[in-house]
Amino acid sequence: MSTLLETIPRKRRDRRLKGDRAVELDSSDGGNGSKEPFDVGVDAESDAIAPSVNESPWSIDRREELLNKHPVVTGKYTVPTPMLRRAHEEARDRVWTRRTGVVFFGETRAGKTTCAMSIRDFLRDEFKDIYITMESCRASERPSPGLMCRLILEGSNHVLSSREKHDKLLDNVIIDVFTNVSNLGGDQYVLILDEVNLGNERDFIELLQIHNILFLKGIRMTTISFGQPDILNRINSLQATNQPQIIARFFRKPIPFQSCDSEVILADVLRCLAEDTEWPEGSGWTYTYFFFPRAFRGGFRLVKYAAQIWSALLNVSPTRKGEFTMETIAITINGLYLGNYMRDAHEFELSNDEIAAALDAADL
Repeated sequence: MSTLLETIPRKRRDRRLKGDRAVELDSSDGGNGSKEPFDVGVDAESDAIAPSVNESPWSIDRREELLNKHPVVTGKYTVPTPMLRRAHEEARDRVWTRRTGVVFFGETRAGKTTCAMSIRDFLRDEFKDIYITMESCRASERPSPGLMCRLILEGSNHVLSSREKHDKLLDNVIIDVFTNVSNLGGDQYVLILDEVNLGNERDFIELLQIHNILFLKGIRMTTISFGQPDILNRINSLQATNQPQIIARFFRKPIPFQSCDSEVILADVLRCLAEDTEWPEGSGWTYTYFFFPRAFRGGFRLVKYAAQIWSALLNVSPTRKGEFTMETIAITINGLYLGNYMRDAHEFELSNDEIAAALDAADL
């Protein structure tokens, strides 16, 4: 993932995607915080790829052996969009300042759940003394007392999450959160709530009750939510039923979760894949470098083809009107990498026909 623009002053760090998690490299400790790969030379007359760090020599055959485990092949990676970075910044700022009330809303397959999971891992990495859980709301045909408590307990794999009585479930939630917060030596609990649009007024009243009880016990609770656009209808409904405390606590700041809706955003994603990703961990290989080591050395970057790729996307999906989900972008990237990596050469270039073929194979 590209380096996050941090709202709280702190020592500058570079952030890279390793597999399906975002991790930090401290650029001040010689940890190769630069945007170029380690000096992994590719001799024009040899297939040998030998890292300058203390690792076994690499070869093209070794790369082929690792191919099936690559995050692009397994699908276990996060497309580093500007929206993802903005969500990370907003979540970090909310946790740091102990505020709540932010909700991200967007269309299905826009990448909200992936973003929520990424934020969960990111916050756990940075805030070691904060207890953080993630749950996904469930719809119920009628108000179900204790549903929110049950979801929170399920999120921590609590053995008593199946209890029927609401008061017992509430007691278990408070005890569980208090215990985990104390064990971490902190005084803050962060709840990341996905599919929040499926919740009803009763669920949010219950969540408000949990907030208030924890506050009286000296624990600050921050809720970060993700949902479909119809959460805006839920907010309007809460306003109509005079529930300002629920809106203030959970929905004070609705933020649209944008898809990839411009060539500029696509170019930013493609640039990141060549600069700020890494796999295998410790190799210094960005994703583009892994699939095209010789071409990369010759100056090949997918971002150079952003205009052609964007035009091809518009041609194959005219009904989307220039708005593509993160799933679509990931499938496109997969097609470009996997459809062409065998042609890696120092002078490799992508033609419009090859871009079209990759999108056709991706079956968008």
